[in-house]
Amino acid sequence: MTAFQIFMEKIRKGVSEYCGETCVVELSEIRKNNGIVYHGITVTAEDVNISPTLYVDDLYREYTEGKTLGQIMEQVIARYEKHKVKGNIDLHFLMDFSWVKEHILYKLVGYEENREFLQEVPHIRYLDMALVFYCSILNDAFGSATVLVKNGFCRLWDVEAKDLLLLAEKNTPRILPEEILDMRKMLGQISDIGKPEPELEEVPCRMYVLTNKQKQFGAVAILYPEVLKQFAEKMNSNLILLPSSVHEVILVPERDRCEIHTFQEMVREINRTQVDWEEVLTDSVYYYDRVKNQVTQR
Repeated sequence: MTAFQIFMEKIRKGVSEYCGETCVVELSEIRKNNGIVYHGITVTAEDVNISPTLYVDDLYREYTEGKTLGQIMEQVIARYEKHKVKGNIDLHFLMDFSWVKEHILYKLVGYEENREFLQEVPHIRYLDMALVFYCSILNDAFGSATVLVKNGFCRLWDVEAKDLLLLAEKNTPRILPEEILDMRKMLGQISDIGKPEPELEEVPCRMYVLTNKQKQFGAVAILYPEVLKQFAEKMNSNLILLPSSVHEVILVPERDRCEIHTFQEMVREINRTQVDWEEVLTDSVYYYDRVKNQVTQR
């Protein structure tokens, strides 16, 4: 066993002893965007139908940096007490497709980095990206939450990816409407709240940030009907699209004489140094032709 596996097993045994025989405590791995895997402890109590997962990757780093196992266990137990579920939660609404269909949304992820993950979920290929689907929940028990749509849900609801696409195309702009922000004004606002004044001259072209009102998975707004077309008409220009993250895309009017090739290395460098790997979309640069009303990869 590796040192990390030994650590995880010690944590599992410690949580099991704390929770007692009425709980089943297991090691778990959760796959996230771009192949990232989080490791945790899943606690299943006999009288509840929801099992919280306690992620411990960050605690292992603290352990290797000198914290004792006892100190780590105190943190794990504190997380468990904070997130444990008391009593059953009614999940039947997820089985009722008449309710679910009004809450199906989509988001963009990179295709190549997520090939393994995409085998588990219904998806639609788009350029070098993929559209995946999730259900947005506002519930007294959960608060605000999202549930990723996996293949099992499709079998339960008797739907395919193309059916989810039609729903998401309608729901996502309605629930998460787009927002376009002037990057120079955003940087100016940063300086207004006491942070170091940004170097505005470092932004070579006029840039705009396309996201949604919640700033969550907003890159998919490039697919909202008429959004790119209307903005391009307003700018009287075709657009260069830079994927800043899964949450936003930077729009650059082509008329500002910024060449596409100048951005390709910039996107890759920013993805490697400024964006958490889990939130990286792609290293590609895209081009919107307002006459053809079409996005292409460059």
